Amino acid sequence: MTIRVRFAPSPTGMLHIGNARTALFNWLFVRHHGGEFVFRIEDTDRERSTKESEISIMEDIAWLGLDWNEGPDKPGAHGPYRQSERTSIYEDHCSQLLNEGKAYRCYCTKEELEAVKEAQRQRKEPPSYPGTCRNLSPEERADREKQGLSSVVRLRIEPEDILVNDLIRGEVVFGSHTLGGDFVLFRSDGGVMYNFAVVIDDVTMKITHVLRGEDHLTNTAKQILIYRALGYEPPQFGHMAMILGPDRAKLSKRHGTVSVRQFKDEGYLPEALFNYMSLLGWNPGDEREKMPREEILREFSLERLTKSAAIFDFKKLRWMNGLYIRDLDRDQLFAAARPYLPDAGNIVAERGEEWLKDVLWLFRDNVEVLTDFAPRVGMIAAFEAGEEAQKLFAEEASQQVMRAFRDELAGLDGAKLPLTTEIIDEILPRVQEATGAKGRKLFMPLRAAMIGSPHGPDIRVVGPMLGRDEVVRRLDAALGV
Repeated sequence: MTIRVRFAPSPTGMLHIGNARTALFNWLFVRHHGGEFVFRIEDTDRERSTKESEISIMEDIAWLGLDWNEGPDKPGAHGPYRQSERTSIYEDHCSQLLNEGKAYRCYCTKEELEAVKEAQRQRKEPPSYPGTCRNLSPEERADREKQGLSSVVRLRIEPEDILVNDLIRGEVVFGSHTLGGDFVLFRSDGGVMYNFAVVIDDVTMKITHVLRGEDHLTNTAKQILIYRALGYEPPQFGHMAMILGPDRAKLSKRHGTVSVRQFKDEGYLPEALFNYMSLLGWNPGDEREKMPREEILREFSLERLTKSAAIFDFKKLRWMNGLYIRDLDRDQLFAAARPYLPDAGNIVAERGEEWLKDVLWLFRDNVEVLTDFAPRVGMIAAFEAGEEAQKLFAEEASQQVMRAFRDELAGLDGAKLPLTTEIIDEILPRVQEATGAKGRKLFMPLRAAMIGSPHGPDIRVVGPMLGRDEVVRRLDAALGV
């Protein structure tokens, strides 16, 4: 048997990190076993589904490195891969259930159903369809059809226990009486309901394993009843624990960044996000945290998925992303960071690509996301003194240090140009002797004069990047000359 799994998002917005984690675990499972990954679009919500969202989700999944074997852009033997294009398939299966008496048409109006629900609320009973149209005679049905009454299609449910042998959670049992009565398969406007469409899709696409969030457990009970009614063998189910925010509430927009696209825009690397998400509900059995994709894929198993909720730690993700940034070589770092530098084109045109690579390399140990580079590169490319720097410039001791350093630079002859780290190492002891400044008192004013902040990279590295003339110009500006 070839293992086949599917990722089936609804194109109603950006890809949530929880749904991305679902796609990731499906991908790891099926690639570990050499199976096939199906990408399906569940766009039955006609009002909210958009083509833009579909494209965005597919781009984000591809950005994470999750490839698929079949999908809207990769036609296979089991398409179409958008639910909106599969209506006739759903209608054929619905007709089968109606003809076999396993489903029936219900003519109850919204007002009638709401009155039933209100009565149940008054009696403090859970809402449940009472089966009003379940046993209508052929004559009664014909009369309602003659009146032109609209109808939905409901599945007949019998009293029974429904066993879900969950690959992650073990045996879970539902009583059919907890499912709200005979539930709807098709709406009165001809739209197919989620649970019915999913079953037909998974059957006709030969899906063998359905791995999804635990919030779908109740849906699984309903879907098993549909499988039985149609005479199909259900796939194997596995329901993963939810992802919670730091406050242990369901991860949502109020926690901040929650979509893959936002993480990408904020400068996270796909390798880091892949690694971090893989540890949200799974572990390799030891204390490892930073793991290459190939290592995670080799060791992944459903047995190590946890039943308890995973807590999304934003600080830990940033830390891990910083590790991956420092793994990049110079060319990789330049390619990754350049899209996050608004003035990259101008900088390269003015100073050259190698100069910008040097600057990025200088700061790589001090950033956690790619967007951190822009203000740091700005410090080197264009001087702008911050508030802390301006306070330093006003101090007499700082002015003495800057003036002494400036005079040393200005006095360099042509044999000692261009400016190098070694030359700065020669100058600094003379500045220290002339001013009595050392440590922070020596380096912070000079750094502030060079980059506009007393905190940052070593001036012995920054100085050569700027060049003697530019350092002198910035020192003059700091001194008010």
